[in-house]
Amino acid sequence: MIEQLIWSRAEELSNQEKQKELDCVLKSATFARSEQLRSFLLYVCRMEMDGRAGDLNEYLVGVEALRRPASYSPAEDSSVRSRAWELRQKLLKLYNTERPDSAFRIDLPRGGYTPQYLVRPQGMDNGSDALHEISLPERHGELSYPLASPSSTLEKSRWRAAVVGVFSGLAVALIVLGASYILRTKSIDSDGIDPVIRQAWGPLLEPGSSDTLVMANGLYLLIRPDVSTSIIKSRMYTVPAALYDEYRRKRPLAPNKKLTMFSLDNVVQMGYINGLVTVSGILQRAKQPFSTIPERVVTPSAIRNRNVMLFGAPQDSMAVTEVLNTGVYHFDYDPVHDIVIRKGDAPPSDSHYYRVPNQISTVSITYGLITVRPSLGANPQGERTVVFSGITSVGAQGAAEFFSSGRYLKDLREHFRKEGMAGFPPAYQVVVRCRAYDNLLVSFEYVDSEVISQTK
Repeated sequence: MIEQLIWSRAEELSNQEKQKELDCVLKSATFARSEQLRSFLLYVCRMEMDGRAGDLNEYLVGVEALRRPASYSPAEDSSVRSRAWELRQKLLKLYNTERPDSAFRIDLPRGGYTPQYLVRPQGMDNGSDALHEISLPERHGELSYPLASPSSTLEKSRWRAAVVGVFSGLAVALIVLGASYILRTKSIDSDGIDPVIRQAWGPLLEPGSSDTLVMANGLYLLIRPDVSTSIIKSRMYTVPAALYDEYRRKRPLAPNKKLTMFSLDNVVQMGYINGLVTVSGILQRAKQPFSTIPERVVTPSAIRNRNVMLFGAPQDSMAVTEVLNTGVYHFDYDPVHDIVIRKGDAPPSDSHYYRVPNQISTVSITYGLITVRPSLGANPQGERTVVFSGITSVGAQGAAEFFSSGRYLKDLREHFRKEGMAGFPPAYQVVVRCRAYDNLLVSFEYVDSEVISQTK
């Protein structure tokens, strides 16, 4: 195989070319069973293509790509470094076996998380210039360093320089990591919660209070082999003949077995569940008592004067609809883009956000909406209601992740301060842009925010 040091960095590649190669890697057999590594690679590559490579660090990769909690500490958890090592090995394997003739390749240089795109020099091929590899042990695994044949003095020098560079980089990284850990531990409470999270959550984390987490339940038609139970018989419907072939492509079904279809309102989407897991992690660290209940058993009056977190969209929840009616941003139906988030009464061409699928991959952009306001019946300083909703459940998850991140909440607080407010206002909304891969959250970022008038 061609030794990596001989390849040169491709400076002129367009984002479209980079995306095409990234799609090939993500869909390859080498990465087929490596969901975390796909998420890792997708996140760092898209950050680089978006011009945000300078923002990449171990903490961000852990939280946004590997879904570690907001309290994740790189000093105590080496999972990002371990996954980075595995990713480098997977990329080596991919380009050595599955894609040896690729014109260029994606590389994740050691000592950082910014991907590079390397191009094969003209005239090089997989022939007599093949080089060999050995492995040197490292504290958190093994690092593979390519070596030239013994007769190649030039390649030996390159290898020695690479080794010296790696260990120098490790020494610097350890110093920086130690300093950042000290600074981080001084900026968070003993329970691992950033003070800015406590400030933003307010009554939700006050001692002596309790919180209710409410999960929205959409209305679905479930198809399965006929069981004809009396419990669901009143809600059973005839399954169209065309759905039998669709069912058999995805599920086992005996030749003479009939299907039945009935309505169901106790299904929770995956994005809502992931968002609840993130939020409940904060509550658990704060030793804050909370309960989780399905929205179908809750009425708007039942959540008055309570600390409540709602997960869902208006089309799935009467409670969410009630709260969002007082907001600046709301969900609407647009015949071109389906469900959209719209600001006020703005026409579709002026101010709205909608799901944007990528035409050449399973990557899509969707939006989440955070709504914070005093609970129904409560005074502005009393109990609080927070709604995590989105165009898709992935958007709702991104909203929950944003509201659980000290880094993003600090930026939001600074935004409010520039507008003349001391910290977080009693009622506001935040729009969050989310990048998803095959309906799994990869990253999220701030887009816009508005303060909700107290007269509403």
